[in-house]
Amino acid sequence: MKEELNLPCPYKVTLDTQTFIYSFITKNLIEYNVTFADSVYLFDGTSARHHITKVYTLNIEKMSLIKEPLDLDVRKTIDGIITHFFNDPENSIIYLCDAGDKKELLRRNKFNDWYAKSHYKNEVSKIDESIIVDQDTIYYTCLLYHNQNPFKEALQNSYNEVIASLKDK
Repeated sequence: MKEELNLPCPYKVTLDTQTFIYSFITKNLIEYNVTFADSVYLFDGTSARHHITKVYTLNIEKMSLIKEPLDLDVRKTIDGIITHFFNDPENSIIYLCDAGDKKELLRRNKFNDWYAKSHYKNEVSKIDESIIVDQDTIYYTCLLYHNQNPFKEALQNSYNEVIASLKDK
């Protein structure tokens, strides 16, 4: 069932309450889906896994094939969606910038810029890491968590354990 959210952002946002997919359509008629996929399994085997229950990966997908001109309202709308997501202080986001098309640095820089300009940056902490696979491949990853998350130390420690294990491979 789709529910229209009353978020303080430029575009009207709907939330599919069954799939947990946020959607919006821009002034250029481009549809975006923003999903938060359960990714707590990434912390399996870490020392504090039993405390960690609400970790999600963030995916922003442009559903239309049309090339969209620069639209700053997209960033503002995604900011509103992420702010809404963090209404639950136990929610956390982990992301890995896709390196398949060699645009991972561009993605990391865009996300860093969004975070720097976000409404939630004073309430949400961000830990950045890089995993160097070889001279041509670097994976950029990040953990975002609410400062009021009662398990923030467990999240930080477990995230560091996950990164350390990936760097050892």
